Amino acid sequence: MDELRLVYGLPPALIDRIMPFVTVYSGLPKVNVLDAAPEVIAALPGMTPGVLNAFLDKREAGPVDEQSLPRLLGPSQEGATIEPSPAYRVQVRIVFDNGRQVESEAVILTGTTEAPYHVLYWRDDASNGPGQLRVGVGLR
Repeated sequence: MDELRLVYGLPPALIDRIMPFVTVYSGLPKVNVLDAAPEVIAALPGMTPGVLNAFLDKREAGPVDEQSLPRLLGPSQEGATIEPSPAYRVQVRIVFDNGRQVESEAVILTGTTEAPYHVLYWRDDASNGPGQLRVGVGLR
């Protein structure tokens, strides 16, 4: 994900703003609208502010089932799902008493046939210095 900073012409301020919404490919062709950020749902094709706000109100009020997606999302339902992703993003920040902070982030894909999980992305301040990036297919 840090490779986004290598794209020529993208201003650092824009990258900082969109990074919370960027992820490693989950294997799903659609966005899980049950846990996606409002900004991600707003980017679905055909989404309008009114439909977005009504959907977010419904999502906060209680469970959303697959049968109600067409009614709630209208034409935006084509890019939406409630199917859970086999990919998980884990972010950890530790703040020590002296003010020092370390952060780690990993994206893990579960349920593969070769192994119980694969590490798709790993950034670790704790053991390798600031912002070290590791990408792999699993820990051995």
